[in-house]
Parts: sequence; C-alpha cells; structure tokens
Amino acid sequence: MKKYNHPMVWGSLILSVCIILCIPGVGAHSNNLHVALFIPITEVVNGIRSLSVFSQVEDVAHLALALAAGDLINTRSPLLPGLANSSCDVNLEFSIHDSLRDYRHTLKQYFYLKDTNGIPDLIIGPQRSASTIPLSFVTTTDNVPLIGYAATGHALDGKLQHPYYFRTIPSDASVSERLAKLFLRFGWTRVAMIYVEDEYGRNYKDGLFQHCENLGIDLSIFPFSHGDSVSIIDALSRVKESKLNVIMAVVFESDAKLFVTEAARLGLAGRNKAWVLSDAFGGVHTLDALVSADRTLAEALNGTLQIRAIPGEGDPSILEYAKKFFENSSLHERVARSLPGGVNSTDYLLANGTASFVPITVNSSFFEGYQLDYFGSFVFDAVLAAAYALEASCAEFLQRGRIALINELETKTFGFEGISGTVAFDEETGSRDSDTVRIVALNHVFVDDGAGQLKTVQWVGAEYSSAEGAWKLNDGLVFPPGDAVQIPLYTDKPEIEEISPSKEAQLAMFVLTTLNIVFILLLICWTLWNRNVPVVKASQPLYLVCVSTGLILSCSSMYFLGWDGLSFSLEKLSSFCNAFAWFLSLGLTLSTMGFISKLWKIIYVFGHAERMDGPRKSYWFIPLVVLGALFFNILILSLWLVYNPLVFVRREIEFDSFGQVTVIDSRCRQIDTSAFLIILILFHVSQYLAGMILTYKARQIPDDFQENKWVTIAFVIQLQLVILATPVLLAVQFQAPTTSYAVLGILIFLVNASIASLLFGPKIHRVLYGETEVSLRVDKSKYRIERTHSGLGTRSFENHKAHSVYSSNQCFENKTNSVDESANEDIKIKETHLTYA
Repeated sequence: MKKYNHPMVWGSLILSVCIILCIPGVGAHSNNLHVALFIPITEVVNGIRSLSVFSQVEDVAHLALALAAGDLINTRSPLLPGLANSSCDVNLEFSIHDSLRDYRHTLKQYFYLKDTNGIPDLIIGPQRSASTIPLSFVTTTDNVPLIGYAATGHALDGKLQHPYYFRTIPSDASVSERLAKLFLRFGWTRVAMIYVEDEYGRNYKDGLFQHCENLGIDLSIFPFSHGDSVSIIDALSRVKESKLNVIMAVVFESDAKLFVTEAARLGLAGRNKAWVLSDAFGGVHTLDALVSADRTLAEALNGTLQIRAIPGEGDPSILEYAKKFFENSSLHERVARSLPGGVNSTDYLLANGTASFVPITVNSSFFEGYQLDYFGSFVFDAVLAAAYALEASCAEFLQRGRIALINELETKTFGFEGISGTVAFDEETGSRDSDTVRIVALNHVFVDDGAGQLKTVQWVGAEYSSAEGAWKLNDGLVFPPGDAVQIPLYTDKPEIEEISPSKEAQLAMFVLTTLNIVFILLLICWTLWNRNVPVVKASQPLYLVCVSTGLILSCSSMYFLGWDGLSFSLEKLSSFCNAFAWFLSLGLTLSTMGFISKLWKIIYVFGHAERMDGPRKSYWFIPLVVLGALFFNILILSLWLVYNPLVFVRREIEFDSFGQVTVIDSRCRQIDTSAFLIILILFHVSQYLAGMILTYKARQIPDDFQENKWVTIAFVIQLQLVILATPVLLAVQFQAPTTSYAVLGILIFLVNASIASLLFGPKIHRVLYGETEVSLRVDKSKYRIERTHSGLGTRSFENHKAHSVYSSNQCFENKTNSVDESANEDIKIKETHLTYA
C-alpha cells in the first residue's frame, strides 16, 4: 500500500483541520457553556450612570434570578428532574453585560465582549425589542442563538431575518390579537393608541391596528418619541382633541411619570376614562415608585388595566426556591460583583471611561418587599431553556459548539417545565407558544399600607380563554377612578347632528339656480338672434348681454353654498366660501354697471342731440368706466382673499356625557371683521345709488332706449326682497340653517329672475306681436336738458317755451348703435313748440 508522506499532503490536512476549528460554532468545545446575560441594569442621564429610578429592584432581581437558575443547573439539583442525573459534564458560565435600555450601548457591549472574551455560546436578553432586533442581526452572522425573556416585538417573529432568536415570552402579535377582542368584549369600538415611536412601539401598533380593523374597531394612533417631553405632551394633547375616552398606551417606565402627570393635567384620566397599558409600563414595583413619588398620580392610575402575558402554573418547588434565593447572602455578593464596576462585569463604558457609575450596596434590605415579577419568571426559564437544549445536544455541542444548541431549540419536541409553566417554542416564529401562558388584563388600585405609603394592589380583572376563544371578566373588575364596577363607557361614535343645510334644500336650490341660468342663457340667445330688430337694437344688445352675464354669475354663486363639513376637505370648502363672494360680487357689478353704462350713454346721446349731425361721436370713456369698476371690484376681493379670507369652520358646540361631540356647526365665517367687506358693501351700494340717479335723469327719454319704467320696477322689487329677507336671515341663520340657506337662494333667484323678466319681457312681447318700430316721441311737459358749450355758457329749453331738435341720420344710425337702421333716415329737423298750462 502506498504511503502518503509527502509534506504537501500533511500540510493540506493540517490546514483543513485548522479551518474547521476556526469556523464559528464548529469544532471541539470546552466544558463550559458561555452564556452572556444582556440585562438593562443602569441608564445614562446627562453623563451620569445610575440604576433606573422606577425599576432598579426589578432589574437587579432579574440578574439574580438568572444566577439562581444557573446554580440550580450547575449543581444538578433534584428540583430539575430532566437535569439532575445528567451525564453531560458541561456547566453554565455567565458573563454579565449592561444593555442600558439602548440599542447603541447594547451593540457596543457585544463588540467589547467579542474583543475581550470571544464570541459567547448563547445570549439571554436584551429586554427591549429595539435593542434585540439589531443585536440579532449581528449575532446571526456569528451563529449565536439568542433567548429573549422580555422583548415582545412581533418583528422578531420573522425567522428569515432572525433565524436564531427564541423567547420564553409570547410575541405581541398574539397579545395584540387578544387585546382587540377585549376592546370588542367591552364594547369599545373607538380607541386611541398612544405609543413610543421605536421598533417595539411600531410593531405593537401595526399588529393591534390590523386586528382592530378586522373586528371593526376604529383605532386612532398618536406616536411620540421616547424621552422627549415635548413630543409626549403633543401626543397627549392630540388625544384630548380626538375626544376619545378609551386610551391604549405603549409607554416605557422611564417616561411613565411625565406621561401620567400630563395625562391628568389634560383631563385624560379619572372617571369616564379607561386606560389600558402595555407590559412596557412596568410592573408593581414601577407603580409603587410612581405613586410614592407623587400621590396624586394614584388618582390618575386608579382602576387602570394592563394587558400582558403572565406565567402559567409552574413547578411550585422551583418557584419557592427562586423566592428564597434572595435571602442568600452569598447571592448578594455575587450580584454586587456582577454589577458594572464589579470584578465579574465586562463593561465597555467603564473600560473607556465614558460614564461614571455610583456603586450600590446589594443586601437583604435591597430586595426587601420584592415579589417575583413576570419578567423575572421568564428570565429564569430562559436560562433553563439553555440548559435543556445543552442536555439534549451535549455530545454534539462538544463536537460542533453552539450550532448544536440552535438545532435543538428548533426541534418540534423541545420543551420543559419551568417556573412559568410549560415552555415550548413555536416552530415557525421561535416565540413562546401563547397557549402555555396566561394573557390577562391586570387591574390596578392603590391603598394605604398603614404607614402613610401607597401600595399597588394588582389582580387579574379579565383573562383570555384559549379554549373558548373569548375573554372572561372576573369579579372585582373596576374602572377609573377605581370604584366603578360597571363598564362606564359607550364609545361607539354617536350620531352627529351637523348644523348645515339639508341635502334636500341644497338639491332644490341647485335645481332652481340651474333653471334660472338656463332661462337667462335663452334670453341671451334670443337677443343675439334678434339683434337687428329695431326695438332690440335700440336697447343696445351689447349691454343686455353684459347685464345677463352678471345675472348668471350671481346666480352661480349658489353652487358654492350648502355643503356640509364632510363633503370636501376644509381647505376646499373654504375656497368655496370665497368663490361664493367672488361670483356674487362680480355678478352684481356686471349687471349693475351694464345698466349704468347703458343709461349713461343714452343720456349723453339725447343731451347732445342738437350736435349729432356732424361726425360720429366716440363713447370710449363709458366702457373704461365699466372696466374700471370691475378692476376695483377684483382688487378689493383679492385683498380680502389675501389678508382676511372667508373660512369654512366646523365648530363643535354640543357634547355627550363622555365628551364626544354630538352637534357641529358648519358654515362659512369671517374670522375678524374685515374692512374689505365694508368697502365692498359700500361699493355695491354706490352702484345702486348711481343707477337710481341715472334712472331719474333718463325719465323723459323714450322707453325704447332706456326702459326706465322696467328698471325702476326691478330696483324696487330688489329693495323689497332685501328688506323682507334680511330679518329672516338674521333670525334663523344659527338655529335653522336650512331655512336661511333656502331664503338666501330664493332671494338670489327672485332678484335675478325679476331683472331678467322685466328687462327682456316687454321686448319679447313687442317682437311677438310685431311692434318692433322705435318711437322718437318725447313727452316734453317737464323736460329740461342743460349742457355747457365751449365759450357759450349754458343753454336751456325752458318749460314754458322750449325747442327740441332731433336728428336721425347721424345720431341714431350705427354710429350710436341706438336706433335701428331701418328707422326713417329722412326725418327732417323739426321744431316743436311746447306750451304749458
């Protein structure tokens, strides 16, 4: 047989062995399982590192419970039947790392651990999801399994992103599903959720929102930034504005005091309010610390509920062992050595001198009054999970290292009896099977302990039954302020009465407005068709169209009114309010100035008739006056729109006993009295006065040219309608919006319809009956024209002896557009002697 003694062969074999041994998690292993505990022990505030004010006992107790579980395992205690007779000669070796409740510190602690002690075999922790998620990404590349005990964010359920993450506590995905059912059980269909804007808070919000949506529950969300007082106050203020009475809060214990204080100040706590807290708020010890610091907070927290997963029925002997372990003096020394600055601590902050730490004394008095909390049970079982995984894969672990632990934790059959009951991981998510724990709503009230201190009394107010798929409400369930035994809230959205015109009234006014516009358009078409008929031509079709256009604009203004506050956005409705003012104002200007320009031109023509036999006269100044009026109108409207526009306001004016709005007043409003509005009103009044004056001056001009009688009747009708409608509008505008809207619409309809009818009606009648000729005959009984000639002074036709001269062939042809071309062009200049009694 040929021997392979070539140096290259042996070199290749040695290199291969080295590569295998150097691959993370592969190769022979020592007889200790290195477990790195990432537990939040301290926090850094303004460069000073200290224990948490509210949860310092719980945090240190979690560290102590992990060490207690390690002692139970390493001593092969008979309390652990599955490990007592173990043949696996591997012990658990702990290193303690302070995660400081911050993902940046957590990552720095892990990298410092790798640099000083190497990659651990397994990590337990950290406590918060926001720290666990980035740590899991990093440790996945190192093939290090993580077992969580408090991080519940459902983003960690994704095995694709977090293949080596497991936890002894259920995911928020299962808790939030049951929470939505609890809302439905209480009849709470409208809920506010205020949550911390981090991975944990966002995951909780996403899950709860989806489950609430599936059950038809309206969940309004209000995020805030952790540790940011301004953000917290702003979020609470927006919750108050929402008028919601059921409030779900995802708040960390470090924000708890400010949060509860501001909620009480804003009137969000107490009777007729229901608060549901997540497990992030902390347990009994956090609540005790809160109310002992400020007794008034007890009033705000009395009767609150906390939704969370709590341990099931675990082994009572292990439970008793864990409770008595805190009395062990040797434990106190070990805990002290494991805290930052202790001989067993691995801490990058102290190594780099980044933050100072005030040491604490750990003794029996430190844990006095401590009761095993829920996270404490889960951290204890996290250590047991590592031990049972090691027991089942001991031989493989000694050969392959931590990969063996991962394979065992992933098996379907993995499970054990722990202090929190039966522990089993979901194969798809790695989270604790929610059926192996209790999902409960804990009730909180505060009582005096007899020594002047308030203590938290906590019990299970409601519990979810997985078998029945429903919540069971227990006796003694109370609501704020702690003495309400019935569910005090009915939070279905109440019927809201909106003070705005009815849809029927709006439809009727729209139909009326449309008919009016169609009517006026038909009159315009008739005018253009008959523009060469003498009686129509004498009325000046251009100005008739101008007046009609103004009437259409003012009619169209009604299309912008009558909308309720839910039809469009408030911005769009505000634009409708201003459009109403623009259309109505410009329409009035066009129609009024059409009359004024027509009368002005006729008065000018007849007043200068004796000089009209010369060259054609130009009336360029009259259109300029109309354009000037329009320009001034648009200028005032523009300034009004820029500086003090109309706004559409939905004002809540009535509420039910729970503070929910029941009546809303929706209307266009002027926030401040506007000088532009006053100027606009005076501008339109001046137009009416000018029109009345010109009507009076033109009273002796033939009706075929100036319709004096019909215009006067139209002005009188408008005045009567305004006088009658104004008190009605003022009387009912706030109490009867439908009536006021209808009165306004009918007023605009009648004003425009009356003008159009009186302006066009007589002409249509004459055309239909063939009376189309234009008469130049004037009643001179009281006729007087005065004008000034250059260098001639004033000429008058006196009442008792006057002469009037009319010329047709130059005055009333196309040059003036006032007299039909078919009129007699051969009318001779006549003198008419007028005699008076």
